Amino acid sequence: MNGCGPRTDIMSFGKYKGQPIEALRNDPQYLEWLCAQPWFPEKYKELYVQVVINNFTTPEDTPEHNRFQVAFLKKSLQTSAALALHPYSGHSEFYNGRCGCGKASLEIHAEFEINAWDVILHVPTFRIYEYTLSYGQPHDKTEWAVASDKDRRRGIESGCDYYALEIKPTIADNWPHVLRQVKARKADGMVKVVAFGEYIGRGATLDDVVSIFTQSGIAVLEISAGLESATLVALAPHSTQPHPQEGLE
Repeated sequence: MNGCGPRTDIMSFGKYKGQPIEALRNDPQYLEWLCAQPWFPEKYKELYVQVVINNFTTPEDTPEHNRFQVAFLKKSLQTSAALALHPYSGHSEFYNGRCGCGKASLEIHAEFEINAWDVILHVPTFRIYEYTLSYGQPHDKTEWAVASDKDRRRGIESGCDYYALEIKPTIADNWPHVLRQVKARKADGMVKVVAFGEYIGRGATLDDVVSIFTQSGIAVLEISAGLESATLVALAPHSTQPHPQEGLE
């Protein structure tokens, strides 16, 4: 024995115990099942990183990944990503602290490396509604509508949307493992987002890959080359979204 510890290239458990970890690559159905088990990344962290995050390879893009992640310290990129992910992004003044019911203090901010997510983006939201006065008491609360009735009043409710970002400076034909990775990760009510810089895959078009991600409930965000802005490629159909009438004037 050489005293160097257990080998990390040999499976130590499960269906392929005693075999090279490459056996997992040839059994995508078993690998997908394994990635969905909550104990896998907790109990076998090194194997999880090597197989799922690094796609059976030694990571070569760590500096580039870190460059993208650090870029989210900039308020400009935080705000651009927030406006892109919010379906009614034309209300840029809303995110600068203005709304139809006066002024409000809104602060978009980011957290890093929370529950294995690269970035958690906090996006404050306001919902405007309208109600009718009756004997001095509000009732018949309705969605926002332009009204001329003197007895109608505006109200406002505040909240916060949360977006969990997985950053990939480059997505290539390894996109299935990115999909498995993000699908297996817990988001606790947050909207899952893959934020990428460039797509260079040949086996499938970007449109096809994006369609598969959105069908899995994952939004896709493209980061500009200068890391200053973000563009929404697609929002998952069942992502948390405000009602169409919940935007601001």
